[in-house]
Amino acid sequence: MMGFADWGKGDKVATASHILLRERSEALRIKALVEGGEVSFVEAARRWSTCGSAPDGGSLGSFVPGEMVPEFDAYCFDPASALEAIGVVEPEFGMHL
Repeated sequence: MMGFADWGKGDKVATASHILLRERSEALRIKALVEGGEVSFVEAARRWSTCGSAPDGGSLGSFVPGEMVPEFDAYCFDPASALEAIGVVEPEFGMHL
């Protein structure tokens, strides 16, 4: 999930949460569970994310362009990425929802 705000960090600021997973198939399965209402995004992050943000429901806080890995950064700041949508992003070290 992500949103945009301007809190004096620059022209663009994103606020995002994510779930870091090892496999694309696992990411797609969990994405379907969240979108189907079987589990909340926060609960899914707590249960399955391999990131240190898992206890916080996957919250990454707010950031400006260039602070995240390029693939995640590109998704978050792409005007075509819908707010609060769950996308699948695949950087070199794992899958992000």
